[in-house]
Amino acid sequence: MLFYVIRPWQVGLWAALGLVSDVVRDTATGLMPSHAEHRVILAVEEAGRAAAEQEQPGGPRPAVLCRTGELSPEHADELAGFDTVLSCPLAPADGTSGGHSIGTLLVAAEEDVLQTLRGAMEVLALQAALALSRIMLNDEVNRRDSEAYFRALVHNTADVIMIVGGEDEIRYCSPSATAMFGREALEGNHLLDLVVPEERERSAGYLLRARQERRGETTDWTVWGFGDRRLQVEVSSRDLREDPAVSGLVITLRDVTQRRRLERELTHRAFHDSLTGLANRALFIDRVTLAVDRARRNGTIAGVLFIDLDDFKDVNDTMGHPVGDELLTSVAERIKGVLRPHDTAARLGGDEFAALIEDSTGTGAIEAVAERVVRVLSVPVPVGDQRVPAGASVGVATTRHAHDGDELLRHADLALYSAKGEGKGQWRRYQPALHEALVERLQLKADLDRAIAEEEFSLRFQPVVGLTGAGTVGFEALVRWEHPSRGTLPPGEFIGLAEESGLIVPIGTQVVRQALATAARWPTRAGLSPYVSINISARQFRTPGVVADLLRELDEAGLPPHRMMLEIVETLLLHEDEEVWADLAELREAGVRVAIDDFGTGYSSLSYLRQMSLDVVKLDKSFVGEIALSAQQRALVEGIVRLANTLGLEVIAEGIETQEQRDILADIGCPFGQGYLFSKPLPGGETFPWLVDDLDDPAAH
Repeated sequence: MLFYVIRPWQVGLWAALGLVSDVVRDTATGLMPSHAEHRVILAVEEAGRAAAEQEQPGGPRPAVLCRTGELSPEHADELAGFDTVLSCPLAPADGTSGGHSIGTLLVAAEEDVLQTLRGAMEVLALQAALALSRIMLNDEVNRRDSEAYFRALVHNTADVIMIVGGEDEIRYCSPSATAMFGREALEGNHLLDLVVPEERERSAGYLLRARQERRGETTDWTVWGFGDRRLQVEVSSRDLREDPAVSGLVITLRDVTQRRRLERELTHRAFHDSLTGLANRALFIDRVTLAVDRARRNGTIAGVLFIDLDDFKDVNDTMGHPVGDELLTSVAERIKGVLRPHDTAARLGGDEFAALIEDSTGTGAIEAVAERVVRVLSVPVPVGDQRVPAGASVGVATTRHAHDGDELLRHADLALYSAKGEGKGQWRRYQPALHEALVERLQLKADLDRAIAEEEFSLRFQPVVGLTGAGTVGFEALVRWEHPSRGTLPPGEFIGLAEESGLIVPIGTQVVRQALATAARWPTRAGLSPYVSINISARQFRTPGVVADLLRELDEAGLPPHRMMLEIVETLLLHEDEEVWADLAELREAGVRVAIDDFGTGYSSLSYLRQMSLDVVKLDKSFVGEIALSAQQRALVEGIVRLANTLGLEVIAEGIETQEQRDILADIGCPFGQGYLFSKPLPGGETFPWLVDDLDDPAAH
């Protein structure tokens, strides 16, 4: 058999390594999110020879995150300014380096970016290792210049090496072609006959450039493999027509079908949400940036929708995370169904979704999409034998008011905030006035911090009276903020912000202290001592040591525990939190009474009325307001009162404004009530004459 010695095109080893290093840097930059700061180093020890000759115990190490200070001084200096580095060993998977690492790919960036791109960078390191190992093998061939050595290499490599003549006919093919193509003799066949029809024109262009430009670029072809399987092969070429031992174009084919599939999967995972399959935050932000630039060039309008599910936390807490995940998946499908094929739907995290609308001729079309999203999500989602609410609030922003992608996203976030603030299940567009509202909110937050330090909160007390003439049994303490410039603010203007920021805890502490101090001075009469009812937020109640703190405040105020009632929200009881239940039981054992506030307005469950340590049910004013107008509403209230009586619970009706409402409630057996029919909330000083009058004549109020 006549064997041709293939001599590689004479390119300096270090020049080739530099080319690989440049390609790796460019590829890593392409994988990074837009504008992400990063730096890439391809470190090859002694041109890879020394590292390749040293065995790694247990095989090559996986990619790891490390601190810059843990690197060698040389690399640490090059990566100065970055805290975290992803270190990927260069070890080709095809065995060309014996399974040993020939160097390291070092990528420095923010830690969350590196975590997201870890898999993609491992693939890039693998490709770099393969390229480097082939360069080193070629260098080794040149160094040894041994025909026997090179013959063994060609006969045993998995790559297919061909010598192609001037008419693209195959003049020589290495034995590995049998495994790839299922045929032993390819000599004499046309190379492009192996390529799938739709790629032959592009492949012919590649061969033409290889001859004209005399450079060995690398590309991918799809060829017909063994059993007519479509294989993706990496193709490289060298023009050795002037070498008399070769006199042709040397083509190398490497099967990369599995590797390309893995790369596509890793790239998809890096930029898509694993639960819903939608674009993730990184991909969405990148597409928004491109869409804004495109809209500016072609004179169209792009829009962004921020979509936030209403009460999703309650779904997770009451029905479990598996149901929550099914809900999120269904919501993703509904959002995709509303959009056009070239629009982008994304999950930004948790229950936050987004949509990018491109190439619109006006803002009306984008707002119509927001309307459809709200409408399609207003229909509950069937999950098993349950129907789970999927309602959402939507914020809309367009490039009409935004100059770049970042500004467009900020506008959409402001619009969503406006939609949430005005109620659930609706959408709002961005308006420049929202900036003013945000500035006002930030100022209010700063004022709230100061108000806590200056103790600017005061209390009003609304009497709780017996509906059958039993007189005043207690007062509900209601907080007000005495703002130095805006006057007295009701809780609706600051409690939400206090809850979000965590400031509700110190505010709650001040409210408890003031309420107990006031109640301790109230006059009493034989058999009846008015109690004070204090609302306590779920966040405050979950503060460690809350029971001990409350009992200590009672002791310092000199008020017996039975004269304090705590009003808690229903959602606090829906977590099945044993610690919460134990704390409630401990308070009741000490003598403190516990009431459920606004019963019937949330995810009400009659089961916890039986299971929990409770004393009082406060019937929300929405039930009371319709009781004189609707027989059905009256029957519902009557049923709740009877159930509470059966369970040994008292009922307090809130929001009583007319004598007719009072008479109906008394008639159906509701013992207590409060509302403007009896009194508006009173300053602390006015509670004393109220109680004095009540002691003289319990029926006076």
